[in-house]
Order: sequence, then C-alpha cells, then structure tokens
Amino acid sequence: MGRDDGLDGNNLEFIFYNNPLTETCDVKVELFTLDEFAFDYFKVLYDNSPHGGPANAAPGNPVSNIKGGAIGIFRAAFVSRDTIHVLVNNP
Repeated sequence: MGRDDGLDGNNLEFIFYNNPLTETCDVKVELFTLDEFAFDYFKVLYDNSPHGGPANAAPGNPVSNIKGGAIGIFRAAFVSRDTIHVLVNNP
C-alpha cells in the first residue's frame, strides 16, 4: 500500500496558469512512482528548503543509499503515461 502524505486519498487538481486550455484538446499525462525511501529523501530536501515552510530545520543531508559518503540516492522509477481528452466550455 502506497503513501499519499498530504493528499489523504483526495483527488489532485492542477490549474494551468501559464497554459490555459482555451479549446478542446488532448493532454498527455505522466505519473512517476517513488518508493518510500526516495519519497522520504525528497521530503527531507523539501522540508529543509526555503519552500518547506516557516519551521524549517537547519540544513542537513538526508540519509543516502549510496555507499562511501556520497550525497544523493540511487533509485529506479516506473512511469505510467496516458492521454486524456479535455473538454473546454468557453462562456
């Protein structure tokens, strides 16, 4: 069972501010998977970034799965791609 921290099983909605859809079209969608280790690694990076919120911890290196003291992670990912047909209602 996967985690959905912050989503709580709810739908995820994207608003296209820079590319508003003005006519009916096809949109390509890609979903990249992360295993729990990679998710936690990127979450620590985000939490320690200026975008992570007002309660940021002091910068530090997240746990790595690379031997020898390197910073980073090795991971493989699965990508799922699909095309959806978007109907646009123009007033």
